[in-house]
Amino acid sequence: MMPTVRVFAFFADIQPAPSTRIDPAITDGRHVYCYVGARDERAATARLEQDLNTRGLRLARVQWCVDQDRLARDEPAEPSAAAAEQQAREGRIVYQPIALPR
Repeated sequence: MMPTVRVFAFFADIQPAPSTRIDPAITDGRHVYCYVGARDERAATARLEQDLNTRGLRLARVQWCVDQDRLARDEPAEPSAAAAEQQAREGRIVYQPIALPR
């Protein structure tokens, strides 16, 4: 039996990977919000780290990670969130736009 894919929502701090030439000023204090499908949180974190690395970035710190499949909801997820969760369940890492005050 194949393991069940769960969806994890991450809010995390990123930095340039040491091996890249990305100016740290571009990513300093930046965050990602994304959905990752995996069997557990550890595997989801590893997938996120690997994907960021291919983009010349590294995961500096996970602010929070929520197992969307175990989240008690009073209302259905917003359509964009539901679509992102489905794409993550199908194997994509789905980054969402975020707007934070600087």
